[in-house]
Amino acid sequence: MTAGDLFDAALVWIDGDSREAFSWSLLAFDSTPFDEHRRETILGALEGGTPDALCRLDALLGEWFASAVEKVCEVAGVELGDLAAIGSHGQTVWHIPPINDEGGATLQDGDRGATLQLGDSATLAERTGATVISDFRSRDVAAGGHG
Repeated sequence: MTAGDLFDAALVWIDGDSREAFSWSLLAFDSTPFDEHRRETILGALEGGTPDALCRLDALLGEWFASAVEKVCEVAGVELGDLAAIGSHGQTVWHIPPINDEGGATLQDGDRGATLQLGDSATLAERTGATVISDFRSRDVAAGGHG
């Protein structure tokens, strides 16, 4: 994680009930840089590494992600209640790529990757009222990918 990290939020209209009929359009995009307080909170939790600090950070990130969703909806003039779903990959706090065997991931004991993504999706869902689909990177790593 670098000091220059930020929250990106995109509001996308998706339509179609098949690959052939699929279409999408970007309604709004917003980037919010971490302020000093957020940067210090994240780095402090990572440096401290205690279960308490990481648990609190997970909840805070969920709140901050909800604020980012509210902001991008406001920019687009869209009500939160009109959202079909929110996709949130979370905040990567630690990532260990899989060991590669000539470019391909190997899945033998102990050499698959691991990743820790924070950003409580339940908090995000509660604050916005939307269905939240989350933790994409973890699923890819579990399947042998790099996330």
